[in-house]
Amino acid sequence: MATTEPPAKRRKLNFSDEYKVAVGVGATQKTYSVPKQILTKSSEFFQKACNGKWRETRSKMIKLPEADTITFETYLQLLYTGEVVTTDDAPPQVPDDVTEDEASRASRFRFYAAIIDVYLLADMLLDSRSKNKVMDYLIDTTSVVPQFPGMAIIDLAYSRTLPSSKLRRLLVDRAVFIAEANVGYWTDNLTKVPSQFPIDLSMAFMKLAAGRRRPFNPKHLPRCTYHDHDDANPKCE
Repeated sequence: MATTEPPAKRRKLNFSDEYKVAVGVGATQKTYSVPKQILTKSSEFFQKACNGKWRETRSKMIKLPEADTITFETYLQLLYTGEVVTTDDAPPQVPDDVTEDEASRASRFRFYAAIIDVYLLADMLLDSRSKNKVMDYLIDTTSVVPQFPGMAIIDLAYSRTLPSSKLRRLLVDRAVFIAEANVGYWTDNLTKVPSQFPIDLSMAFMKLAAGRRRPFNPKHLPRCTYHDHDDANPKCE
């Protein structure tokens, strides 16, 4: 006789224990009421703000003047649902042999900039779990867009991350993978990005040459390659 497993136990949200989060500054500032259980789910920043000796713990008001509301709402949806959903539809897929027009280029930048903004917000909030989910989404979407990364995205990411950033590593690995089909594009535009990117790109090519290996698609590597891990988020199985 078949046995029925009981449903997984789920934790009921406590809406009586909420914090207000003021996002942005001035006329564009918005305030969100969020259950403490959601805020502290995976963010070390919010865990300290809600459970520590900070004044925010007593006032139950947390201010994020550096963040913007659209990015924070995408981050909140990720906390609630586990899904990354941005406001823009996926950019048009332009074949390698077709010159991308300005509208397509702008659409692509908006789409990926929105994803990267969420990644950087999660980084600021010390939320490795959310960063890794955003990274997985980024890898899945970029694998079908030959033009990723573009110079504007590289400039955005390099201007807001540290040298050890896994986001930088993804951009370099992706650029190496698609460089063979776009040599002219890269040689014509490398002066338009931060000087560290061409150095990182050269180092990646040197490592491939030393090992006599072909460029690889980041999507085919273990996801853990581009993840951040800590005590709360051990390495992937």
